[in-house]
Amino acid sequence: MSNAVARINPTIPHDAQQEAIKEISRIHSPELLTNNESFHRMLTEGVKVSYQKDGNGRGDLVWLVDFANPENNDFCGGKPVKPPHMGVVTIETVKKLAAYHQYYAVNRAVESTIRAVRANGRLPPVHR
Repeated sequence: MSNAVARINPTIPHDAQQEAIKEISRIHSPELLTNNESFHRMLTEGVKVSYQKDGNGRGDLVWLVDFANPENNDFCGGKPVKPPHMGVVTIETVKKLAAYHQYYAVNRAVESTIRAVRANGRLPPVHR
């Protein structure tokens, strides 16, 4: 992973890249959905890092996927594999995974809200 992060983020100092990798390994909620949401956010929005440049503190993002240059990514599942089609298909796959996680996260939030409202006696039970 270090090699990929370095290749995708050549302008970010090595120590900041390593901090981003550590941040990924610190995802450890007892709930799988929470872990998935955290990883999804880092995967799609980058990992926030801070470092010193020219004596000044600087904040930046370390990217785990190179969306601008899909051929710059390595994908593996158990053993290294290359997707049959690069470019749009690879990005579409990432988008589908993001939509899948977002769908379930929203459903969980709605269920939680309904339970809370019912507990306060404001909503009658729904019969299915």
